[in-house]
Amino acid sequence: MKPTVDSQPVTPEISIKRDDFELDQLKQDLTKPLTQVLDNQASVGEISLLRPLKPVMDDSAKLLVKDPAGHPIAVVLCSSPVTPWLVARGMERTRLAKQALGSDLGRVVLDPLLEGEIRGLSYAVLPYCQPLSNSRLVWPVQRALLSPHVFQWLSGLTEATATVVHPEQVEPDFMEPLKYLAELEAMTERVRAGARQAMNRLADGKWSPRHVLMHNDLWKGNILLDHRHVSRLGNQLWTEHFVIIDWMAAMVQGYAMYDLIRLAQSLKLGQRQLREHVITHCQFLSCDFTDARSHLLAALGYLGMHLEHFPLPRFVQMADSCWETIEQIKG
Repeated sequence: MKPTVDSQPVTPEISIKRDDFELDQLKQDLTKPLTQVLDNQASVGEISLLRPLKPVMDDSAKLLVKDPAGHPIAVVLCSSPVTPWLVARGMERTRLAKQALGSDLGRVVLDPLLEGEIRGLSYAVLPYCQPLSNSRLVWPVQRALLSPHVFQWLSGLTEATATVVHPEQVEPDFMEPLKYLAELEAMTERVRAGARQAMNRLADGKWSPRHVLMHNDLWKGNILLDHRHVSRLGNQLWTEHFVIIDWMAAMVQGYAMYDLIRLAQSLKLGQRQLREHVITHCQFLSCDFTDARSHLLAALGYLGMHLEHFPLPRFVQMADSCWETIEQIKG
């Protein structure tokens, strides 16, 4: 069933093709509604591809909207014909995630300016936010200043959303993903062995898993700075105004530890700091350190069961990397 979305301002149909976006028509049709949404504070100038389309069939297009002076003001996400409902589903999951987080933690989740369909392809317009720097000089400083705030937010997420798993959900949500991972012949033996150990702990009652809100793709590229609050690197306020984007695969009843490990890898968090964060998350999950690995493996098993267009060899490499990262800090 196609996901439903909340009622949004109606925009005209926009003629669009996967391989050749009709940008002039897109600009013309979005100018008026975008200007209205922005309270006449900006007008629409150039619209162009934010990045080239990825060589995968279900990749959503991302368009950058600028004002006449060339300043970026918005980003348009548009589903591909292969998965025409993908952006609508993502916006619905974004709303559910923000609701689960509450007003304080949920401030990092952007609200769409517009939503609709383009000849059957769902789309959304989001306010433009500034990507983190790729400069070899700026990024280390930016990372050092921003990382504590992001990891503190993630700890708050686990504390706020951790819930006891209903007995009827233990088998499908945890045992089956672990079994999938343990039996996956393409997977490395150390990950399969870890999955078997987690299965035994679950069956023996030594581990009582928890659900948490799961972003599912938490890395540097999905952390942005709200450009309305960012001026210079030395501005102390900017560290408090980061946003997390791309909640397309988020799960309200998701898995713990996966987001933490992937974020730590992306931001190159040190082993001592990562161990401290894992211990903190374990406290909120009412589990010991051993079962931090169990939560992680259940998450990996679930992801493996729902790869869709994601290549299996890349999944195996990613899963083994996650296992190595958490094994390195077990002490």
